[in-house]
Amino acid sequence: GPEASAHAGVARESETNGVIAQDKNFLQAGGAANFLGSLLTADVAYDTTGPYMTDLLARRSFGPQQAALEWSHASDNFTQGGLSAFAPINAVSADLRGPITESFMGLRHLTYTANSQYSESQDGSNSLISTGTVSAYRGTYGLSQGLSYDVSNAAGVGPSQGTWSGLTTFTGYAGKGRWRLTSNYGVAPYSLETMAADYTYDTSPSLEWIGDVTRASNTGVTEFALRAR
Repeated sequence: GPEASAHAGVARESETNGVIAQDKNFLQAGGAANFLGSLLTADVAYDTTGPYMTDLLARRSFGPQQAALEWSHASDNFTQGGLSAFAPINAVSADLRGPITESFMGLRHLTYTANSQYSESQDGSNSLISTGTVSAYRGTYGLSQGLSYDVSNAAGVGPSQGTWSGLTTFTGYAGKGRWRLTSNYGVAPYSLETMAADYTYDTSPSLEWIGDVTRASNTGVTEFALRAR
Protein backbone atom coordinates (compact mmCIF):
# COMPACT_ATOMS: atom_id res chain seq x y z
CA GLY A 1 0.00 0.00 0.00
CA PRO A 2 0.99 3.68 -0.08
CA GLU A 3 3.69 4.79 2.33
CA ALA A 4 4.09 8.31 3.66
CA SER A 5 6.05 10.26 6.25
CA ALA A 6 6.24 13.86 7.48
CA HIS A 7 8.58 16.05 9.48
CA ALA A 8 8.73 19.55 10.93
CA GLY A 9 11.25 21.64 12.83
CA VAL A 10 12.72 25.00 13.70
CA ALA A 11 16.16 26.27 12.69
CA ARG A 12 18.16 29.34 13.67
CA GLU A 13 21.06 30.42 11.48
CA SER A 14 23.54 33.27 11.37
CA GLU A 15 24.08 34.37 7.78
CA THR A 16 26.71 36.68 6.33
CA ASN A 17 27.81 38.09 3.00
CA GLY A 18 31.30 38.78 4.31
CA VAL A 19 30.42 42.29 5.46
CA ILE A 20 27.31 42.05 7.63
CA ALA A 21 25.84 39.21 9.68
CA GLN A 22 22.19 38.54 10.37
CA ASP A 23 20.44 36.00 12.61
CA LYS A 24 17.41 34.31 11.09
CA ASN A 25 14.74 31.90 12.34
CA PHE A 26 13.20 29.32 10.00
CA LEU A 27 10.16 27.09 10.27
CA GLN A 28 10.63 23.93 8.22
CA ALA A 29 8.22 21.19 7.23
CA GLY A 30 8.08 18.44 4.65
CA GLY A 31 6.74 15.09 3.66
CA ALA A 32 7.42 12.07 1.47
CA ALA A 33 5.10 9.55 -0.14
CA ASN A 34 5.34 6.57 -2.45
CA PHE A 35 2.71 7.08 -5.14
CA LEU A 36 2.26 4.59 -8.00
CA GLY A 37 5.89 3.56 -7.84
CA SER A 38 7.26 7.11 -7.63
CA LEU A 39 8.85 8.64 -4.54
CA LEU A 40 7.54 12.17 -4.05
CA THR A 41 8.98 14.61 -1.52
CA ALA A 42 7.98 18.16 -0.65
CA ASP A 43 9.75 20.62 1.66
CA VAL A 44 8.97 24.15 2.78
CA ALA A 45 11.22 26.60 4.64
CA TYR A 46 9.65 29.79 6.01
CA ASP A 47 11.71 32.73 7.22
CA THR A 48 9.82 34.26 10.14
CA THR A 49 10.37 37.71 8.58
CA GLY A 50 8.29 36.69 5.53
CA PRO A 51 10.30 35.06 2.72
CA TYR A 52 9.85 31.34 1.99
CA MET A 53 11.12 28.53 -0.21
CA THR A 54 9.47 25.38 -1.54
CA ASP A 55 11.05 22.29 -3.09
CA LEU A 56 9.37 19.40 -4.90
CA LEU A 57 11.23 16.23 -5.93
CA ALA A 58 10.02 13.15 -7.80
CA ARG A 59 12.10 9.98 -8.24
CA ARG A 60 11.22 6.86 -10.18
CA SER A 61 13.00 3.73 -11.40
CA PHE A 62 12.29 2.15 -14.77
CA GLY A 63 13.94 -1.20 -14.33
CA PRO A 64 17.64 -0.41 -13.78
CA GLN A 65 17.20 3.17 -15.04
CA GLN A 66 16.68 5.92 -12.47
CA ALA A 67 15.04 9.28 -13.13
CA ALA A 68 14.57 12.37 -10.99
CA LEU A 69 12.84 15.69 -11.53
CA GLU A 70 13.12 18.60 -9.07
CA TRP A 71 11.57 22.06 -8.90
CA SER A 72 12.22 24.74 -6.32
CA HIS A 73 10.93 28.27 -5.86
CA ALA A 74 11.99 30.99 -3.43
CA SER A 75 10.29 34.28 -2.81
CA ASP A 76 12.24 37.52 -3.13
CA ASN A 77 14.86 38.07 -0.42
CA PHE A 78 14.84 34.44 0.74
CA THR A 79 18.29 33.21 1.69
CA GLN A 80 19.34 30.30 3.88
CA GLY A 81 23.02 29.71 4.52
CA GLY A 82 24.33 33.02 3.14
CA LEU A 83 23.20 36.54 2.26
CA SER A 84 23.51 36.78 -1.52
CA ALA A 85 21.80 38.71 -4.31
CA PHE A 86 22.50 35.72 -6.54
CA ALA A 87 20.38 33.24 -4.59
CA PRO A 88 18.14 31.31 -7.01
CA ILE A 89 14.42 32.05 -6.99
CA ASN A 90 13.44 29.37 -9.52
CA ALA A 91 15.31 26.19 -10.39
CA VAL A 92 14.38 23.09 -12.37
CA SER A 93 16.61 20.05 -12.73
CA ALA A 94 16.25 16.66 -14.42
CA ASP A 95 18.48 13.64 -13.93
CA LEU A 96 18.62 10.28 -15.69
CA ARG A 97 21.16 7.53 -15.01
CA GLY A 98 21.66 3.81 -15.31
CA PRO A 99 23.50 0.99 -17.08
CA ILE A 100 24.07 0.90 -20.85
CA THR A 101 25.36 -2.64 -21.25
CA GLU A 102 27.42 -5.11 -19.24
CA SER A 103 30.16 -5.50 -21.86
CA PHE A 104 31.15 -3.86 -25.15
CA MET A 105 34.42 -4.25 -27.09
CA GLY A 106 36.34 -5.38 -24.02
CA LEU A 107 34.81 -2.76 -21.71
CA ARG A 108 32.71 -3.73 -18.68
CA HIS A 109 29.89 -2.12 -16.71
CA LEU A 110 29.11 0.72 -19.11
CA THR A 111 26.91 3.30 -17.37
CA TYR A 112 25.70 6.82 -18.11
CA THR A 113 24.41 9.91 -16.35
CA ALA A 114 22.57 12.81 -17.97
CA ASN A 115 21.39 15.88 -16.11
CA SER A 116 20.30 19.40 -16.83
CA GLN A 117 19.58 22.34 -14.55
CA TYR A 118 18.04 25.73 -15.25
CA SER A 119 18.02 28.46 -12.59
CA GLU A 120 16.94 32.08 -12.25
CA SER A 121 18.45 34.38 -9.61
CA GLN A 122 17.10 37.30 -7.64
CA ASP A 123 19.26 39.75 -9.59
CA GLY A 124 17.59 38.71 -12.89
CA SER A 125 20.37 36.47 -14.21
CA ASN A 126 19.79 32.89 -15.34
CA SER A 127 21.84 29.87 -16.33
CA LEU A 128 21.47 26.49 -18.00
CA ILE A 129 23.95 23.67 -17.39
CA SER A 130 23.60 20.27 -19.09
CA THR A 131 26.02 17.39 -18.61
CA GLY A 132 26.31 13.87 -19.99
CA THR A 133 28.82 11.27 -18.78
CA VAL A 134 29.66 7.71 -19.85
CA SER A 135 31.78 5.45 -17.61
CA ALA A 136 33.27 2.00 -18.13
CA TYR A 137 35.93 -0.40 -16.82
CA ARG A 138 38.58 -2.50 -18.47
CA GLY A 139 40.15 -4.88 -16.00
CA THR A 140 41.02 -2.81 -12.92
CA TYR A 141 41.13 0.44 -14.89
CA GLY A 142 38.25 2.89 -15.08
CA LEU A 143 37.42 5.49 -17.72
CA SER A 144 34.87 8.29 -17.51
CA GLN A 145 34.13 10.81 -20.26
CA GLY A 146 31.89 13.79 -19.66
CA LEU A 147 30.64 16.63 -21.85
CA SER A 148 28.95 19.77 -20.52
CA TYR A 149 27.13 22.73 -22.05
CA ASP A 150 26.90 25.92 -19.98
CA VAL A 151 25.14 29.14 -20.91
CA SER A 152 24.70 32.04 -18.46
CA ASN A 153 22.86 35.31 -19.03
CA ALA A 154 23.63 38.28 -16.79
CA ALA A 155 20.84 40.61 -15.71
CA GLY A 156 20.09 43.30 -18.29
CA VAL A 157 22.38 41.74 -20.89
CA GLY A 158 21.34 39.90 -24.05
CA PRO A 159 21.75 36.12 -24.45
CA SER A 160 25.36 34.98 -24.17
CA GLN A 161 27.03 32.30 -26.24
CA GLY A 162 27.10 28.89 -24.57
CA THR A 163 30.35 27.05 -23.92
CA TRP A 164 31.19 23.35 -24.22
CA SER A 165 33.65 21.64 -21.89
CA GLY A 166 34.89 18.11 -21.37
CA LEU A 167 36.11 16.13 -18.39
CA THR A 168 38.11 12.91 -18.83
CA THR A 169 38.99 10.72 -15.85
CA PHE A 170 41.18 7.61 -15.63
CA THR A 171 41.38 5.51 -12.45
CA GLY A 172 43.30 2.43 -11.39
CA TYR A 173 45.36 0.74 -8.69
CA ALA A 174 49.08 0.84 -7.94
CA GLY A 175 50.49 -1.13 -5.02
CA LYS A 176 48.08 -0.82 -2.12
CA GLY A 177 46.71 2.50 -3.30
CA ARG A 178 44.38 4.01 -5.89
CA TRP A 179 45.32 6.64 -8.48
CA ARG A 180 43.23 9.04 -10.55
CA LEU A 181 44.07 11.27 -13.51
CA THR A 182 41.68 14.01 -14.63
CA SER A 183 41.71 16.52 -17.45
CA ASN A 184 39.31 19.43 -17.82
CA TYR A 185 39.23 21.23 -21.17
CA GLY A 186 37.22 23.48 -23.40
CA VAL A 187 35.68 22.15 -26.60
CA ALA A 188 35.32 23.96 -29.96
CA PRO A 189 37.90 25.35 -29.81
CA TYR A 190 39.96 22.96 -27.72
CA SER A 191 41.73 24.54 -24.74
CA LEU A 192 43.27 22.62 -21.87
CA GLU A 193 42.20 24.16 -18.57
CA THR A 194 43.42 21.89 -15.77
CA MET A 195 45.13 18.55 -15.30
CA ALA A 196 45.23 16.76 -11.97
CA ALA A 197 46.59 13.54 -10.49
CA ASP A 198 46.04 12.05 -7.06
CA TYR A 199 47.02 8.91 -5.19
CA THR A 200 45.12 7.50 -2.21
CA TYR A 201 46.77 5.07 0.23
CA ASP A 202 44.91 3.39 3.09
CA THR A 203 47.11 2.99 6.16
CA SER A 204 44.25 1.59 8.26
CA PRO A 205 40.49 1.01 7.94
CA SER A 206 39.90 4.47 9.43
CA LEU A 207 42.79 6.47 7.93
CA GLU A 208 43.89 7.19 4.38
CA TRP A 209 46.48 9.55 2.90
CA ILE A 210 45.83 11.48 -0.30
CA GLY A 211 48.51 13.21 -2.34
CA ASP A 212 47.51 15.29 -5.33
CA VAL A 213 48.99 17.68 -7.88
CA THR A 214 46.98 20.12 -10.02
CA ARG A 215 48.17 22.15 -13.00
CA ALA A 216 46.12 25.11 -14.25
CA SER A 217 47.01 25.87 -17.85
CA ASN A 218 45.48 29.35 -17.92
CA THR A 219 47.63 30.57 -15.01
CA GLY A 220 50.57 28.19 -15.26
CA VAL A 221 50.26 27.48 -11.51
CA THR A 222 50.98 23.98 -10.21
CA GLU A 223 49.70 23.06 -6.74
CA PHE A 224 50.75 20.15 -4.52
CA ALA A 225 48.85 18.85 -1.49
CA LEU A 226 49.04 16.01 1.02
CA ARG A 227 46.17 15.37 3.39
CA ALA A 228 44.77 12.67 5.66
CA ARG A 229 41.17 11.74 6.27
